[in-house]
Order: sequence, then structure tokens, then C-alpha cells
Amino acid sequence: MTFKNPIRDLSRRSANTGGASGSWISDAGVSTLHRGQDAPVDRCNLNELAKKIKEVRSVRSEVFAPELFGEPAWDLLLALYTAAGGQYRMKVTAACIESNVPESTALRWLSSLGEAGLIRFDSDPSDARSRYVALSGAGVAMMDHLMRFASGSFRLV
Repeated sequence: MTFKNPIRDLSRRSANTGGASGSWISDAGVSTLHRGQDAPVDRCNLNELAKKIKEVRSVRSEVFAPELFGEPAWDLLLALYTAAGGQYRMKVTAACIESNVPESTALRWLSSLGEAGLIRFDSDPSDARSRYVALSGAGVAMMDHLMRFASGSFRLV
């Protein structure tokens, strides 16, 4: 069975359309959600919103059968976004745990997110066997856009 990679497919579709209408990713790799030019990024509020989304997802899995929902890529992005907002580094193993799926599945999703340019891997200078993972600049920008939209300060254009 071939592993379908929706992130890579989305990235290719966006690249093929050159950011044309119908694609939610622009030429710069940032979502086409827009806000006013002057509004500063309020990382503290956006990070709190991301934490709340993670909390809701956790409670959701207590109320409903966890098998009903499965979004490891989203769980990884949320975990990495809150890590960036809290200014701490996350090791790959910790990110795998945050995804709530088997480690092999989480590693495949991390690879897909890396191929899509949403995350980056950094070596751990104190331990050659482990690596850190973090959102890339494009990953942070896209999550910022999404969190702003979720907070109600965005409008669709």
C-alpha cells in the first residue's frame, strides 16, 4: 500500500497553480488569508489560542472515541507552534508523542511536513543520536495566519 501524502500533494498543486486563485497558498507559500498591513503579530495571544485548540482536541478525545478523529499532521503543527511561542525547542521524540499516533506514523508525517517546507530539523549538539524539530519560517507564517483567522481578526478575501 502506498502512503498518500496530502501535504506533498497540496504543495505540488500550489506550485503548479503558481498561487493562482483556487489555491490557498500564495507564491510566497503563505495562505491567502489577509489582514490589515498595520496589525502587529501578537504571538502571546496566538500561542494561547493554539494551546486552547490543543486543549479542546484533548477533551474531544475524552468525550468521543479517539479513533473517530485522526490528524497527526495538525497535532504536530500545533505542538511545534506552541513550542515556538513558548520559545522552547522540541526533540523529534517529543513531537512524535504529541501527535498521538504510533512513532512510525508520526515520523512519516514529520518527513512530509519537512518536504512541504513547513518544518526544519536541527541537530542536537549534545547528543548526535537525537534531533530537534521546529516550524520553518513559512510554517510559522502559515500557522500565524490560521491562528489570526481563528481568533476572528482575519477576513477571507
